[in-house]
Amino acid sequence: WRIAGGLIAHPRSGHDRNIPLLCWYGIEPLVAADPARALELVGRTPWPKMKDFLTRRAATFPEGRTAITHSLSAAKTPKEFTGQANQLLTALASLPPVAMPDAWGKAKARGLSFGEDASVQDALHRMGTRFGDETFFDRWRGIARDAKARPADRIEAIELLTVGKDPELGEIARSLLHVPALRPVAVAALRRHPGRDTAEALVGRLPEFSLDLRNQAINLLASRPEMVLVLLEAVDDGTVEASLVSHVLLDQFARFENERIDKLIDAHWTRGSAGVDLGELASAIESWKRKLNPRVMAKADRSRGRQVYTVTCGTCHQLFGEG
Repeated sequence: WRIAGGLIAHPRSGHDRNIPLLCWYGIEPLVAADPARALELVGRTPWPKMKDFLTRRAATFPEGRTAITHSLSAAKTPKEFTGQANQLLTALASLPPVAMPDAWGKAKARGLSFGEDASVQDALHRMGTRFGDETFFDRWRGIARDAKARPADRIEAIELLTVGKDPELGEIARSLLHVPALRPVAVAALRRHPGRDTAEALVGRLPEFSLDLRNQAINLLASRPEMVLVLLEAVDDGTVEASLVSHVLLDQFARFENERIDKLIDAHWTRGSAGVDLGELASAIESWKRKLNPRVMAKADRSRGRQVYTVTCGTCHQLFGEG
C-alpha cells in the first residue's frame, strides 16, 4: 500500500505511457482486498486515469459501492462529487441491477446539499434511479412519456426505470409500444411486468413489429400460461398467424397442463411423429434434395427463409449473431 501510494503521487509520471498502467496492474488486486483504502488513493493521485480505474473497479462489488458512496458523502465540492459519481455510473452501466448501497442515504444528502448544481443533480438522479430510490423516478417517467423528447432520452429513461424496478413502468411501457423507436426497450421493460395486460398490449402490436422483435415478444408471451392464452386466442380468432409460433414453444405451452391451452393447440397445429416411417427417412431426404435443386433454390425468398429460421430454429439456436 505504501509503495503504491508513493508511486502514484508523482505528478510527472502521469504523463508516461507505461508507468500509470504498470502501477494500476499492481494496485488492482488490492482494491477488492480493501476498497475503502483503495479509494483513499483517489484523493492522493494526480493521475486522472488512476482515479477512474480505482473508482470503476471498486464499483463492481458491493463493498466497493458502499465505500464509494461513503466517499461521495464526504465530497467537498460539486466537481469532486460528480467526478466520482460519473465513474460509478460508468461501472454500473456494464453491470446487472445492483442493490442500494448502505451509505446511499448519506451520499444522497450530500448531493442535495450542493443545491441546484446541474451536473450534481443529473448524477444524483441517475444513481438514485439505478439504486431503486423512488424519489428520483418521476423525472424519468416524465421523459419516457414526453412525446416531444428525443427518442434517445426516452430510451435512457425507460432503461433506468427498468434497472430501478419502477412499479409503474409496466403501464408506461405498454403505452409506448405504438412508437417504433421505443418498441425494443419497451418490450425489454415488459419482461419485468408480465400478465394479461402486457399480453394483450403485445399481441395487439405483433403484426407491426420487426421479425426479431416479434420473436422476442412471442418468447415473452410464452413465459406464463395466462399470457399464452392471450396469444393462442389471437391465433384462434385469426389476428395472429399460427406460423409465428414454433413447435418448440408448443412443447413449452403443453407443460403448463392447462386444458384450454391444450385445446387451442390441437385446433391449430399437428404435433408429434405419428405416421412417420423412420425407415423411409433417408429416401425422403434425398427426394427433397432433388426437389429443392439449385434451380429451384435460386428463386427462393430469402426474407421468408429468415422468418422461418427465426420462428423455428432461432428460438433455441443462434446463427450470425441472431437467435
